Parts: sequence; C-alpha cells; structure tokens
Amino acid sequence: VTVYTDGSCTKNGSAIAKAGSGIWYGPNNPRNTSIRLPDNLASNNAGELVAILQAIQDNSDAREIRIVSD
Repeated sequence: VTVYTDGSCTKNGSAIAKAGSGIWYGPNNPRNTSIRLPDNLASNNAGELVAILQAIQDNSDAREIRIVSD
C-alpha cells in the first residue's frame, strides 16, 4: 500500500491557528480523506503527524505500508 500524507496550518504559531491533515491513496479512491485538527493541536507539525498516524491505523492489516510525506 502506498499512501501520500500531508499536514497544513494557517497562522501557524498563533492563537487563531487552524490545522488539518490529508491522506491520499490515488485518484477517486474512497479512502482519500481529510482531518480537521482540534484547536489545541493546531500546528503544521501536528498536521503532518496526525496524517501519518491515521494512515498507519487505516492500514494496520497491510503487510507493507509506504508513506510518502514531505
């Protein structure tokens, strides 16, 4: 399984930051998803890590997972 992950945050480091995560398996794949992080986790690093963690959890039955992230 190859999965692409990314995290993003607007106004990173400020009290009004908003962050999210993206998980992408391929075009039109129903497993593609996005996650909005709670305000207490709003940072670009948290967005990256939440995406990776979710991808691992979603593929716990896979023999091999290849995660592509930046």
